[in-house]
Amino acid sequence: MRDNEVFQYNNITYSIVDVFRREVRVGTGIFNETYPNAVNATYSGILCIPNFITYSDLLWRVVEIGTCSFAYCNQILSVKIGYNIEIIKNYAFFRCYYIENITFEKHSRLKTLEMYSFYDLYGLKTIEFGGDKLQTVGHYAFGFNLVLKYIRFPPSVSFIDEKALRGLELLSRIDFCGVSSSNKDIFARIDQENHLTPTNVMIKVTSRYQSEKFGINDNVNLDNSIDCIFPHALRDYDLQCRTIYHSSYFFYYSLFSIFILMSDS
Repeated sequence: MRDNEVFQYNNITYSIVDVFRREVRVGTGIFNETYPNAVNATYSGILCIPNFITYSDLLWRVVEIGTCSFAYCNQILSVKIGYNIEIIKNYAFFRCYYIENITFEKHSRLKTLEMYSFYDLYGLKTIEFGGDKLQTVGHYAFGFNLVLKYIRFPPSVSFIDEKALRGLELLSRIDFCGVSSSNKDIFARIDQENHLTPTNVMIKVTSRYQSEKFGINDNVNLDNSIDCIFPHALRDYDLQCRTIYHSSYFFYYSLFSIFILMSDS
């Protein structure tokens, strides 16, 4: 056995990522956006990506959905993804027009959605991230998912590419339930006019807002009912952070001044 060795398991093609760690990817890992390399283009119904498979009488962990694995598989209607998947590579589900829902298993280890990973999924209605490991959403990762209305990003997300949400004609709400900062606003790269469709998406922040700008590990708790209008959803709280931080600073400075005066007397 060797890295990148290709084999079949339950009518799906896999390839070895790391022999010693016993990790495999879905698909061959070879880029060609015109056809899928994990299954036949006529693969239909519900697609289930397992957590483990067996090959040569050994148990292997499925950690990646490779590039172009299911490109143009227009008969797949639903996708269930195991918790061991850590990365979905570029063009993995490119133009799978009829997928209606994507569900990641609870405690999903997914960290990265590469560019065009879920591009042109015209029928996608729901996507559910089952864990809190996702960090990066790449270029056009959700581009032109025309009927998707709602996305909830887990608290781990730290980077969303400027065009990751381009062309979502019916998108009306994004929930971000995590920690961010004024220096690392995950929505800062997205321009309202050029990178988002439509332009009136609501962002609901239900989280702790961390600011490195106004003090080391300074935290401001936000009311869970606060609704913010795109595109400055998180940045709008700079003034609140500044006010709270400086008020606290003034309070401690005043106590310190009183202590000095008492010592002098």
